[in-house]
This record gives sequence, structure tokens and C-alpha cells, in this order.
Amino acid sequence: MKILNTRENLNNEVLAIKTYAKRYGTQKNKALVYNLSLGNLFQSIIARFRGKKIYWYRHECTTFLEKLENNNFFYAVLTILGEIAFSLISTKICTGSPLTSKKYKIDFCPLLKPVISSDKHERDIDILYFGREDPRRSPQLLASLKKNTNFKIVQAGGPENRVTEQEKTELFRRAKIVLNRYTNSIGQSGVTPEALSYGCVVIISEYDYVSNICELQNNFFLIKSYISDDSATKMIRTYIKNFDFVHNSASVNRIDKYFGRQAFENYWAPFLDLR
Repeated sequence: MKILNTRENLNNEVLAIKTYAKRYGTQKNKALVYNLSLGNLFQSIIARFRGKKIYWYRHECTTFLEKLENNNFFYAVLTILGEIAFSLISTKICTGSPLTSKKYKIDFCPLLKPVISSDKHERDIDILYFGREDPRRSPQLLASLKKNTNFKIVQAGGPENRVTEQEKTELFRRAKIVLNRYTNSIGQSGVTPEALSYGCVVIISEYDYVSNICELQNNFFLIKSYISDDSATKMIRTYIKNFDFVHNSASVNRIDKYFGRQAFENYWAPFLDLR
């Protein structure tokens, strides 16, 4: 099965799908589109013309007005046209958000990770903010934590502070908490499952789908979106002081169930019609 992906930051997720799909053979009659791009659209049209089935993983299901909030008019129009084109040629469509899946009546397939870490070790980074400083990912809370605490806070992975896969792995292994608290459910990154797979605690809001997974409650700290930054800062200070980050991480089996091989078998294999 060919996977069409042009974004480097999605390579880990693509690797996971390839790894878990190996047992089903080559699946030459199928192509999975993992991100929207003009090149992927042309390749998909050609593949469709040759009789292949096209499966589209839709990262963002947003309206034109929602796209305009964070992008210019030309980009929003181009994206909408691309999404319409992919919708017309796709055999099946899925998304990584249960809320979006329910709203648009498409399949839900969770973001996957190829490596689930089982180490229990000391962590010297109090808070890691990984990825670009998105206005939907609580940058004000990050600023409050920097101003009002003496935590060791590391920002990495954004356009101005790129890291290699090896460096990223080391950061997640060293981090106690990863701040990934969204103010809506649109276009969320893969940081939450990435962090959970390395045993970090993740600060999330009610908009993150893992907030409903009771089995992982030891590995996320839910701070609802309406709570002020000052109050959230105090909550995090208390949490870091009292939580045992070495021994309380969720088990490998639980992480695998939601983001590893078992998650692939439960969600991705049926979506991709693998037998």
C-alpha cells in the first residue's frame, strides 16, 4: 500500500501505519493519502484512474470561515477546493478526532506511534511545549508558567527550533509534563499520543479525545478550557510537586491499545479494508 505524505513532522505516524500493516502484505491496489497537497492530489487522481482505492486521512475538518481565521483568503479557497477534490476521488475518509468523526459521519482512526516506551526513569524537564506556538494550544498559559514559576520549561519542535527525531525522542524521555491544551477540537497535532507513548503526563483540555479514556487518567492532567491561566498555573505547580513521574505512568499495554498495534487492528485495519 502506498502512503502519500509530504510533511516531515508526520513521518513517525506514517512509519507506525507501515509497521503495523506489514502482516497484511503489500496491498498494491490501495493508496492512503496522509496529508493534503497538490502533489498528493495528482498522484491520487492517477492512482484512481489506474483502478486503485484511495483512502484519505483527513487531519482537519473545518469550514471555510474557520480556515480564514488562521490563513489568508487564497489559502482557504485553495484548501477547500483540494478537500472537495479528495472527497470526490476517495473510497473512504477517516479522521483522528471522535468529535469530527461523529459530526461528519466518517470513520475514526487514532494517531498511531511506532514506539511505545516502557522505561521508568528520572525526568529533568518539568514542562515541554513541543511544536509551534499555536494560539489554540494555550500560549498564554505557557507564558504564565514561565513568569510565575521556576520550572525548567523547554520549547522545541517549532519552525524556529527544529529538532531531529533522535533529539525529539530524548526530549520526550526527559519531560515530566507536556503542555498540549487545545481550546477547540479542530486540527489537533499528534503531540498527545507521542507524549503518552513515552510515559509523559500531558496537560489537555476537554477537547482532546483522550480526556474520555479513563484507563489513561494517570497520564493526563485535564484542565478545562474555561479555567484561567493563573488558576491553571497554580494547579500545575501543585501537580508537579505531588505526582510520582517515575512510577505512575500508564502501562505499555494501555498505551498500545489506544496508539499502537492494537489501535491499528481495532480502527485502521477495518478502515483500510485489510484482511
